[in-house]
Amino acid sequence: MEATIAAMLAVGVVLSVYGGSVSDDVSIEESVGLLKTEILSDLVSNPELRLAILRVGGDNVSDVDFVVVNDYVARSVGGGFDYSLRICKLGGDDYCKMREDVYVATLDEDVYVGEIVVSAEVGSGSGKEVYGPKKVKIYFWER
Repeated sequence: MEATIAAMLAVGVVLSVYGGSVSDDVSIEESVGLLKTEILSDLVSNPELRLAILRVGGDNVSDVDFVVVNDYVARSVGGGFDYSLRICKLGGDDYCKMREDVYVATLDEDVYVGEIVVSAEVGSGSGKEVYGPKKVKIYFWER
């Protein structure tokens, strides 16, 4: 909750400083930076999303928990960017690298990366604690 509020405050400050001409004055790097900060903050602060991340068995598109997280990211990204989401075991042997098909498709693009580690969901002391650290990596590029 605190991380979400902090991200919203940061976005509010940027919007108030740049006024009505945000789209003209804000660079793509700043836009992506704000977007990835907001999305990653929401992923770690929302208990349902944290739990879904921790339950992901693999980042294939048919994993129900991966779909929950991916749908949230898709809604948050909006229309200006494309993205690729990876959820990997912490310390896994693929290091959450970009998938080869995405790499090939983005060879001529500037790709921006944000990542965060979700280590546990302690619940409310109800015995439903989950520990299974995962790395969440989001690759963004301009549409």
